[in-house]
Amino acid sequence: MDVTTVVNDLFITAAEFGALALLFGLLAAGIGRGVQMLQGSRWGTHLGDVQRLKLRVRRWLLLLFLCCVGGLLLFNGTLIVQGRPVWPATVALVTASLPPNFWRQLAWALVQIALLAAAAWLLSRLTVWAAPRLERQVLKIEYLSVNERQVASFFGGLRRLIQRALWLAVVALGALALGVPAFLSDSLVVALRILLIIGFGRLLVRLIGPVVNTLDALSEKYLPSQALDAFYGQLRGLIPLLSRTLEAIIYVQAVSLAVSQVGAVSGYAVYGVRLIQVIAIVFLGRVLIEVINVLIDKFFLVRGELNEDQWRQRVTFGPLIKSVVRYGVVFGGTLLVLSTLGFDIGPILIALGGVGLVIGLAAQPVTTDLISGLFILFENLYLVGDYIETGNARGVVESIDIRTTRIRDPDGQLHLIRNGQIGDIVNFSKGYVYAVVLVSIAYKTDLERAFAVIRATGQELDKAQEDVFEPTQVQGIEEFGEGRVLIRTATRVKPGRHQDMAREFRSRIMAAFDREGIPLIDYKVSVEAEVLLLPQPLAGPADHRRTLTPGN
Repeated sequence: MDVTTVVNDLFITAAEFGALALLFGLLAAGIGRGVQMLQGSRWGTHLGDVQRLKLRVRRWLLLLFLCCVGGLLLFNGTLIVQGRPVWPATVALVTASLPPNFWRQLAWALVQIALLAAAAWLLSRLTVWAAPRLERQVLKIEYLSVNERQVASFFGGLRRLIQRALWLAVVALGALALGVPAFLSDSLVVALRILLIIGFGRLLVRLIGPVVNTLDALSEKYLPSQALDAFYGQLRGLIPLLSRTLEAIIYVQAVSLAVSQVGAVSGYAVYGVRLIQVIAIVFLGRVLIEVINVLIDKFFLVRGELNEDQWRQRVTFGPLIKSVVRYGVVFGGTLLVLSTLGFDIGPILIALGGVGLVIGLAAQPVTTDLISGLFILFENLYLVGDYIETGNARGVVESIDIRTTRIRDPDGQLHLIRNGQIGDIVNFSKGYVYAVVLVSIAYKTDLERAFAVIRATGQELDKAQEDVFEPTQVQGIEEFGEGRVLIRTATRVKPGRHQDMAREFRSRIMAAFDREGIPLIDYKVSVEAEVLLLPQPLAGPADHRRTLTPGN
């Protein structure tokens, strides 16, 4: 072999070595570019792991490069030693298994890939130029400027998504141009679709907050009437729930569309639609409950020109109606959710009816409580705020539930009484109540003088207290005792205020008698509540009044 042939073979070997170095250099540069793209994504928090992975991949590339270089030197060296030209042998080895016109097709494919890469680069630069300008225009919209950080995050994410989609599209189209196996090119196209679906879904989630806040501010400013503004103000607490619901719907829809792109699991995408319907049912049920509560507060629980009894009746029934509506909406929403998920609710309703019958037979006390509670409410036996006595409990009614009644006694203790166990009821809050005070004076005291002092004190109490309807009446001598006379007095007061007014009148009597020098003997006060729906004579039959002494 002459010197010229050897020099040509060495030159070809160097060229092949340079081609290998260029190929592996491009692969290493692509890995570095991928790491830079990851820095701006959510994987940036794991940048240390990414860097370690990059170093490990580069080491493998270096090892593979060295192996290729060794194989190249071994192959070309063997040809040189044998005296065979390197280039014809290399071409024969490479082209032996290649189809006709392979190199022409490869060249055209590389030209297409270069054009696609150039177009992607230009579009990427255009995105970098246009995104900030579009962001500034959007921030000029009224009330969007307060969400500047969220808007900037949206446009930053949009720019990164477009750039990644462009380069992935270049890879997918380049694979098609090179004629790679169909499963690989199809996989790249599916990956591009999934990237776009998930990426745009995340961008829409970022946009939910600014859009909802802007619409909230605009609605507050441009609502046509003050009544609608007040109504909307009571429902504004649902705005965070609306944002979370829309985000959940977008996420579920994005995952459903992504799953539908993969043929092996595309059949499961239908469950995404059902899940979205379930989320919508739950949200609308919550909105319905809040709207009904607001309507009850606005139109039912309004004092207006209602008298005290009518108002307390509405205060009693309002929470009860809200509770019934809430349970009804929850029950109906549960049935709708089960129906949406594909369950047949007919057998469920039948089963619930049977279970209800069994529970009703097994829990008769509960049924009795429920029925008694309904009769208490509909017969208006007592209302929230009434001062009542039943059994060993006496105090103010705090709430009336379907099953129990809560009574707060004067000592602050709360009595929980099952409605089915409530027997005789004394209601001190119907009509008016008499605060009865028994005054014990010495036997030889001038009665007319004592009566005059008591009447004057009763007039002072009437003027001083709004809860007193009229001056105190002296009903006369109640009984005689050893060295004393017991005088009965009665003051008509507001329902439930008899004990407080009796204590107030007792204090005033003591002060007045001290000023007048009238001695009190075995001073004893008892309070008698007389429940009268219509005005009646004070000296009525004995069954119209009942004496309650402190401590009973």
